[in-house]
Amino acid sequence: GIFDLEFSSDGQWLAAGLWRTGGGRVFDTKNWSEAKKLEGYNDNIENVAFDRNGRLATVCFDGKLRLYNNHFELISAQENLPGKQPMSLAFNPSGTLLAVGYYDTPVIEVRSGNDLSLLYHPTVPDAENVNSRLDILSFSTDGQSLYGGGLYETRDDKGNWRRVIRAWVNEGKGAYTDFPLMQNIIVDIKTLPDGNVAVIGAYPEVALLSGTGKLLWYKGASKNDFAAKNKSHLRVNDAGDAVGFTPLKQQPLSFVV
Repeated sequence: GIFDLEFSSDGQWLAAGLWRTGGGRVFDTKNWSEAKKLEGYNDNIENVAFDRNGRLATVCFDGKLRLYNNHFELISAQENLPGKQPMSLAFNPSGTLLAVGYYDTPVIEVRSGNDLSLLYHPTVPDAENVNSRLDILSFSTDGQSLYGGGLYETRDDKGNWRRVIRAWVNEGKGAYTDFPLMQNIIVDIKTLPDGNVAVIGAYPEVALLSGTGKLLWYKGASKNDFAAKNKSHLRVNDAGDAVGFTPLKQQPLSFVV
């Protein structure tokens, strides 16, 4: 399986993170040939990221953070991290900073993009509760803000529980603003050249925010909720060529197969 795909900023390379011991692959987009095999991995590569100079970083559930040069040679690796399952990483636009999020701890780190040394920790909702984690990260297009999302949720202005996008100022060192947004876990955040922020949720759902957190548009899934406790709400006729059901709190639907 493939856990992540990322293009380099110049579009020349496509990096893939694979599951288990598959390692990683870098493909040349000119002819889609395999340019480099990234080896030495003992678990899923959850996320890969390029900086603007073509260097590549990876996080893997083997507990390691790795950095490659633009020839995809390993130049640094870090273990003894705060979590055993590093989940997400993001370079700032200059490549001097690398933000790291974890699946098994709510801690967020910002490390040096040059040698992976730890620089500082952005403020998290609850440093003791993994269910409040903001493990999906992305820097803003200008590099001044850091965005995070994941499991953490609060109520919006209508009283609905929503997963939050947190935006820290000063490259993640400063204050933050929370934007309750998605109905399910946030699985990816991408900043766009115009400064807007694209967000994907597991509902499934997709949204676009401005750099200041204004919701520009949102599209949720067209799906039915089958949580009805009354099992008689599902019917099939004797011939097996028609089916009917009643989604939760909705009107009955019938279809000819």
